[in-house]
Amino acid sequence: MRHVGESGLSNLRIRHLQLVESLVDSGALHQAAKAMNMTESTASAMLREVEAAFDIPLFDRTAQGMTLTRAGEIAIGRLRGVSSELAMLTQELVQPEATPVLRIGAVQHTFFGVLQKVVPQLLAEIPCRLELCDATSSELAACLQQDELDCILGRMPEDWIESFQSPAFFYSPLYDEEICVVASPDHPFARCDAVLLEDLVKESWVLPKAGSHLRHVLITAFVSEGLPPPEALIETSSFVFTLPLLTGSKLLTVATRDHGVSYEWAGQVRVLPIKLPQLSPPVAFVAKKRSMKNPAVLTFWELLRRAESPPLI
Repeated sequence: MRHVGESGLSNLRIRHLQLVESLVDSGALHQAAKAMNMTESTASAMLREVEAAFDIPLFDRTAQGMTLTRAGEIAIGRLRGVSSELAMLTQELVQPEATPVLRIGAVQHTFFGVLQKVVPQLLAEIPCRLELCDATSSELAACLQQDELDCILGRMPEDWIESFQSPAFFYSPLYDEEICVVASPDHPFARCDAVLLEDLVKESWVLPKAGSHLRHVLITAFVSEGLPPPEALIETSSFVFTLPLLTGSKLLTVATRDHGVSYEWAGQVRVLPIKLPQLSPPVAFVAKKRSMKNPAVLTFWELLRRAESPPLI
């Protein structure tokens, strides 16, 4: 196995890392050099120094430009992480009281469930400024790998779970996410004690976009019962946008139970008494192992671990 010497790495400077990032973005040495206000010969010499430090080529040189080698693909993920950490450090230090920042990525339903419980406790226990980002699990996972987030709460794609169980990451399942069917409080089905899937075949639906997890669960439930899958009369990108469309209508939609229960308590919707299959991995907390040494990340994790599961009905 190739050994990377500490002496070689100690000769690298931040400008070396910036050059590699610029090369990845531009794909051409002369463009990277121009972006960094240096000559092409200087950029070439710096790239040789970087590759000598790692003792392996990071780029393939072709007539079309420069592309990352397999080693380069591994290296750029780490190097972008270093750059991101340095940028965060700079941002934190220029704050009036140098308040540490905790960057949390989360799937949308957690804002209506576990984050509601944990965030006030976190702010009471440790001085920090929170940056909360909502996105899909796949998007959050990519941001975590690029060190754009300190930790995430999401449903990891099944083919990603193994990589997050590696020594570089801290991965811990938290709870299963239930899916429910939701209607307006004055919908005819809202007064029923029980509803069957076959009762919903001819109903009109507001659904998440094709390819979404919620829509997949709903369609699978119908197909597994030998029923025609529901078709979207309206498509939206968020339950928040769907909610006003339900009011006073006979439209149905699908949501996470956290979302449904939260709005049901507010009297805005009714969660129908029907159970959909659980088809996804649990919602999990994921962070890089080194981030678990951050007191804010560790405190957040400990509060999550002690928190009750999201409400079920």
